[in-house]
Amino acid sequence: MLGVQARARGLAVDLAVDDAVPEALEGDVTRLRQVLVNLVHNAIKFTDEGRVSVTVAGRSMSGGLFEIDVRVTDTGIGIAPEEVERLFEAFVQQDSSTTRKYGGTGLGLSISQRLVQLMGGAIEVASEPGAGTTFTVRLPLPVAADSAPAGPAGERDDASSGAGRTLALRVLLAEDLHINQMVAKRMLARLGCRTDVVDDGDAAVQAACTGSYDVILMDVQMPVVDGLEATRRIRADTAIRQPWIVALTANVMADDRTRCLAAGMNDFLTKPITLAALADVLAGVPVAGCEDPGGATDAGAAGSPDRDQDRAASP
Repeated sequence: MLGVQARARGLAVDLAVDDAVPEALEGDVTRLRQVLVNLVHNAIKFTDEGRVSVTVAGRSMSGGLFEIDVRVTDTGIGIAPEEVERLFEAFVQQDSSTTRKYGGTGLGLSISQRLVQLMGGAIEVASEPGAGTTFTVRLPLPVAADSAPAGPAGERDDASSGAGRTLALRVLLAEDLHINQMVAKRMLARLGCRTDVVDDGDAAVQAACTGSYDVILMDVQMPVVDGLEATRRIRADTAIRQPWIVALTANVMADDRTRCLAAGMNDFLTKPITLAALADVLAGVPVAGCEDPGGATDAGAAGSPDRDQDRAASP
């Protein structure tokens, strides 16, 4: 959704994740997603040209905690100093001319601040009229049991994070959102995979025709042609060396999984994906490709909704 909005406005969306950030943190993923979606949505809405950047960094704390620092920066219209002071008050908007042109942030920022405070964190804003705005969310979170905290130089225990495996697969990533592309490519590189990226289902079908890929990570909801239809077209072409196809989706209902498998997908990963879940699914990919393209494997359990419950996967 946010990717569609950004493209419609001609904006670039960038993501940068510091090596010091652990692969997975424990927390209220629903609340955190609500806050970040609201901040990125506002950044896109109030930016006419340029880019929106999301940076993730932080620092290790005592007691197995990591203070994550997420900054959402835009090149938009900015906020006047007197309005910054009242920005988090419920129902406060910027001046009427801005509200008429862009709409308002409304109750969203007030709720976002409250949610962050309930999780033990803080949200800050720095802005200059005409030069853009940066919102910063700082939140202490426990490091997940299967994700080692970063060392002094950003090092992790690869064995515990899943990155100790070398899978050496040729992967096609079909994903339309640039941020998700960057996250997935980073994880795949840690697993030793070679990755090409396309951003719609039609391009995925064309790339699959080359027969070069062991596995396709297929986002279900994409522009032009969605992931389900792209999979059907690939499976219908008997001339294609059939790859293993793994669905990527934020939908976690049983019916969604059934539709993916019925379209010819072999496995299923729920977003946000973790390195461990991705490694488990890819470990089940036949090295020579998919000999039974229409069948699912037991590896699909790695992508079940229960695996990612109450976990906030860091990008």
